[in-house]
Amino acid sequence: MENLSSSVVFYILLFLLVLFVFICYVIAEMARQRGRSGLIWVLLSFVFSPFLCMVFLYFLGETDDKREEWIITAEQIKMRYKN
Repeated sequence: MENLSSSVVFYILLFLLVLFVFICYVIAEMARQRGRSGLIWVLLSFVFSPFLCMVFLYFLGETDDKREEWIITAEQIKMRYKN
């Protein structure tokens, strides 16, 4: 009976670890898409809650450089199809 409970605990901890790594990957991608450093936001998720970091990233939005990059890309696409 003791072996069963220790193996269950092991699998639960393994699942939680995989889940945390996946959430850190999502945070890094959210940061990258918004023009922010993924590594810094993943490190912040270790200090604070990963879900709190996701909310902060959502409300901070894109950086000015990233927004300008999107505008330039949109203008290039518009000019390509205009001709």
